[in-house]
Amino acid sequence: MSTIHRGDSPAKKIARLNLWREIEARSKYPAFVRGAHIVVSGRYGGDIGVLIGMGVPPKNIYAVDTDTHALAAARHKFPDVNFGHCDFGDAITYFELKKVYTAHVDLFSPLRKELIKKVKKLCEQVEFVGYTYLCGRDHTEVADGISKLREDLELDAAGSRQAYLVRNHGFNVRASWSYMSSSASHIGKPMATLLLQRRGRSGKTVEPTRIEAGWSDVRKMALIHKAEAAHLLNVRTTTVAAWKAHETRGTYRSGKWLLDRG
Repeated sequence: MSTIHRGDSPAKKIARLNLWREIEARSKYPAFVRGAHIVVSGRYGGDIGVLIGMGVPPKNIYAVDTDTHALAAARHKFPDVNFGHCDFGDAITYFELKKVYTAHVDLFSPLRKELIKKVKKLCEQVEFVGYTYLCGRDHTEVADGISKLREDLELDAAGSRQAYLVRNHGFNVRASWSYMSSSASHIGKPMATLLLQRRGRSGKTVEPTRIEAGWSDVRKMALIHKAEAAHLLNVRTTTVAAWKAHETRGTYRSGKWLLDRG
């Protein structure tokens, strides 16, 4: 499955950063920094950048993709990270990892049982798992169950799919975000990100935190994070430098803009 997207939307950048910050907040510091992290590489390596920006050594990051071109682009950007040409479900075996602390499965894909089973299996082996999926175009095998929950419980697109994963597959959800993948180049699709944890009881859903953001919000965040902004937000260093220059000259008003961890 290809994981090449037409760039990150502002809301996606913020949702991804929220996910990793929530995991960090629920972790003991040494475990997060020293643990092994599995991510889907993609062309731009968004998760890789966030982890490096949060202090995780590149050698502790294991990025996989089934698209060789995506791997080549990400490897060029992050040469010290471990890369593997395989499916995310085979990553632990591929790298011969004995213990994995986190994983983020982000395939820009709708829900289907094959993928759900792979994510569920990963949750049994990894302490924290992020799962980002498309809220639409569901496969027939799951669509009826989602539609029934949406109607019976009067849920929106993100809420009904989360309820399906919790009730039908026993996902243990700790936090949830929803957003549109829209950007200047395309209209986009409704997306959701779940934070799943291996420990604890399943059976409860979490109200999704709706993220609505534009490039002005990303710029404000970059001016707050400064040194690590390019990594954390997956933007060019030259772009961050330009924003800083405008801030110094007083062109922009940065203000105070804080993340909502959900």
